[in-house]
Amino acid sequence: MVRQWTSVNKQATVPGSPEKKKRKRKTPSTEAGTSTLHAALQAREDGKKAHLRAPRTTESYTGHVRRACEWLQHSLEDHVADEETASEMASCHSVKDFYNDPSSKDAFERIPNGRSSEALSLYLAWRGFREKVSQSTIEGIRAAFKWHWDSAGDAFRGEWRYNEMRRCWEGNPVRSGDMDDLMAAVKHKIKAEGTPRMHSATMKMEYMVMMLTWAKSKCPFDIAFQYIGLAMAGLEVPPPGEVLSAETHSVITRHLEQLAFHSTAWTLWTRNGELLKLRREDLIFESASAVDAVLAKYLDGKERSLTTDERWTSFWVHLRNRKGWQKKMDKGMREIDLQINQYRLYPRPDTPSCDAFLWLALWIKWVERMHLGRPMAGTDFMFPTVAPNGVLHPGQPLSHETVQKLLNEATAGAGVQGKFSTHCFRRGRAQYCFMLAPKP
Repeated sequence: MVRQWTSVNKQATVPGSPEKKKRKRKTPSTEAGTSTLHAALQAREDGKKAHLRAPRTTESYTGHVRRACEWLQHSLEDHVADEETASEMASCHSVKDFYNDPSSKDAFERIPNGRSSEALSLYLAWRGFREKVSQSTIEGIRAAFKWHWDSAGDAFRGEWRYNEMRRCWEGNPVRSGDMDDLMAAVKHKIKAEGTPRMHSATMKMEYMVMMLTWAKSKCPFDIAFQYIGLAMAGLEVPPPGEVLSAETHSVITRHLEQLAFHSTAWTLWTRNGELLKLRREDLIFESASAVDAVLAKYLDGKERSLTTDERWTSFWVHLRNRKGWQKKMDKGMREIDLQINQYRLYPRPDTPSCDAFLWLALWIKWVERMHLGRPMAGTDFMFPTVAPNGVLHPGQPLSHETVQKLLNEATAGAGVQGKFSTHCFRRGRAQYCFMLAPKP
C-alpha cells in the first residue's frame, strides 16, 4: 500500500530556504572544557617530569640547587665577607655591591635576576677554590642550575644578556662569559694541582673468583641445585619452611641474585644503574629446551663435558637502558638502529665466577619455582627487591643502595681491597678483554 501524505505530515523545504531550521551544534560546557584543559596541562607537566630526565638525575639536580640556596641565604645573613674570600672573588665585580643589593637574596629563584650569574659564580668559586670539591661536582652544579633556569620558560634559555629595549635580563645565567671563565679556571686549577678524579676500582677477574669462593663458603648452593633440578624434572618441590628453612631459603636467594647481577654486569660491561632496569621480557630464549638441557648438565656437575653444539647454546639480553640511548633517539636515531644493545650469552664453564649464562638461568628458575610459583611475567624486574621477611616483589627493582651494599659485602667478605662502585664491572671487563684475556 502506498503511504498517503496528509496535511499533518512534515512539509519538505527547499534547501537554503528561510523555513529550514539549522541543527545546533553541541558544545561542551564551560565546566567540562575547563576540566579537560586542566587535565591536559597536568598530563603535560607530569609527562615532562617523568620522562624528560631520569628520576635520579632530577633528584641530584634538586639537591644541588637546594644546597646553593642554603649557602646564599647563610652568606647574606652573615652579610660580611672576610678579606681572603673577597680577594679570591675579585673577578666577580664588587662583592660589597652584591651583598648590599636587595635582589641578591632572590638570585637563585626559578626566575633569575641581574644578580643570578654573579651569585652562581661566587658559589662555584667557593666550592671549587675553598672547599676544593672535584671537577665533576662543579660540573654537576652548573648542569643543575642550567636545568633549574631552563625550566622557567623560553625567555630564560640561550645566552645570558640584558635586553635594552625591554630593560630586563634574558637567557640563562649559566650561559654567561663570567661562568665560562670560571669553569675554565676550575679546570686549569685541577690540572695544575694534579688533583686525581675519584674513579671506582677495577673489578678484576681474580676478584670475581675470590667473591665466588666466599659466596660458596656462605651459601649451600648444592641444596639450591637439587631443588632446581627437581623442579626442572617435573617433581614436586616442597615450599620454603617445610624441608628448607626460611633462613636458608633467604641466604640462597640473596647470593643467587648477587651472583647473577655481578656476573651479568661484568660480562655486558654495564653500569649498575643500567642493569637494575632489566626486565624478564628483555631476555629472549630462542630455544628454552636447549638452554634447560645445558643447565641440567651444570646441575649434574657435567658442565666440562658440554658438546660443541651445547657450548653454542645461547639466549639474548636486550639492554634497553644503556646510558645515552635517549640522547641518540633525540638526535634522530631509530629504535631499530639501537640493536647494538642486544647481546648473546653463551655458557662459560671455564670461568664460573663470570658465567652469566649459568647464574641468570639459575636465578630465573629459583625465582619462578621457589618464590612466585609461576613463570615470571614480561614486566617483572630481573633483579627485584626482596623484603626482610623473604617476600620477593617482582614489580620493584633493587635500589642502588642495596646493590652497593651487596657489592661491599661481597668484596669485604672475599678480602678484596679497594673502593668499588657503579663502574667497577664495566672497567674490569674492558681491562680483561683488551689486556688480559688469553689469545685465541
